[in-house]
Amino acid sequence: MADRAPLRLAVFALLWAALAQAASAGWLSKSEKEITAEADGFVKNKPDALQPFFHTLYMEGEWNAVLNFDLLALAALEVNRADIAEKALDQATKRIGATFSDDPQGHAARAQWAAQDVRDFRGEPYERAMAFYYRGLLYLRADDLAAARTAFVQAAQQNALGQAEEYPSTFALPLYLAAWTASCVGDAPGADALLASAQKFAPDPFVRQAAAPLPRHITIFERGMGPRKVTTAESRSNLRFLPRPDVKGAVVEIRYAKRPHDAPLRGVAANLDWLAMTRGGRQVVGIADGRAQYPDGPGPAKAPGAKDAATPAAEVPDPEAAAAFYGSLSTLGGDNVSIARRLGMAASRSSLLGATSAGAPRPGRTDADTRYWGSLPKLVYVEAYAEEVGLEAGDISTPATAVARPALLQGRHEDKCSFAFGREFSALDATQGGIGNPSPWPAEPLEDNREKANEALRTGLRSAF
Repeated sequence: MADRAPLRLAVFALLWAALAQAASAGWLSKSEKEITAEADGFVKNKPDALQPFFHTLYMEGEWNAVLNFDLLALAALEVNRADIAEKALDQATKRIGATFSDDPQGHAARAQWAAQDVRDFRGEPYERAMAFYYRGLLYLRADDLAAARTAFVQAAQQNALGQAEEYPSTFALPLYLAAWTASCVGDAPGADALLASAQKFAPDPFVRQAAAPLPRHITIFERGMGPRKVTTAESRSNLRFLPRPDVKGAVVEIRYAKRPHDAPLRGVAANLDWLAMTRGGRQVVGIADGRAQYPDGPGPAKAPGAKDAATPAAEVPDPEAAAAFYGSLSTLGGDNVSIARRLGMAASRSSLLGATSAGAPRPGRTDADTRYWGSLPKLVYVEAYAEEVGLEAGDISTPATAVARPALLQGRHEDKCSFAFGREFSALDATQGGIGNPSPWPAEPLEDNREKANEALRTGLRSAF
């Protein structure tokens, strides 16, 4: 018996090593080396600047697919590949809509998703809304105004859907754009109704001053860097939002191919810090277990699926309070510590946790998910011309940009309407507001016994891109 002891120990050691390797890897049907080789082959024919985005998307699978599609879409605009951006956003919005929709199937899917220990990324309301907003802009570029209008309305609806609650939608910009598309095709009643909806809870200066008839040309320009998701040392389960430092200067200079004749209407049409830090227009101090936490304690919010005849008075945002909080976000400060102090958060950098693009590698149900769409802007600025149509935007510059930035999208509908779209910072450059990669490249495979779902995703990627 004693002679067999070394043999037993050797066999046990080999089994233990094999089990440890499988447990640490988290995949079963393929090794990390095989999946990495597949990803390397997949990205070879992709634009060089987009290869990190495609590689991470392929490796991380469904768990991070929506976030990776979102990041890829904005990056694709930087290299003039609107076709890739369209496909990426189609994939992201399909997954978002299957989980977050205002119908019985959506409520059931949302409940099932919320019950998972490790959830696939879907994003907070403002992030989900922005995916549909960008898809709407791409539809405008393709002169598909009906689809653009639908996408913009869906963007506003996503802003109203929390994980465990529903709120009045206060994302006015997409409703304004939906009204503008309705006006472009001659649907005056539809435009009036959508504009009224946009202005109902809007704190945004540009939207509040809008009036019929709507302009013939609009230029949309995104400024600054959007909010980050963090937790604090005091509570890892309470998701909070940390705005970036203030944008540099208020001047936006847009140069057109021909000089416009009429004076523009201009102003801020959306503030993503405000969207992140409010629900239904009310300031929140965080999100815990999918529910908004307000400064004065949990407040009433319509449960998913509830169909009230009218919005309860307690849910309607106080216009003065909303406007005051909106205004306070315009002078937050120039560094994270001062911003955190103003927001009542811990005052040291070390006490802010999860403030990176990847956040916690695999947050569970008890830890807040700090993954965030890092290439979103801080502000959306709009410049509109009542009479001009067909204006072509050239360079766009601000005090923050070292060199002028080109317009990324432009489009025209007959001789009736035109638009242009640009961004202050590149979605390719992590040092200038973009996110070059949501995690170190090449990323590790994230299988967790989901090989079937991830293989379906990867097969679809090879077919679509």
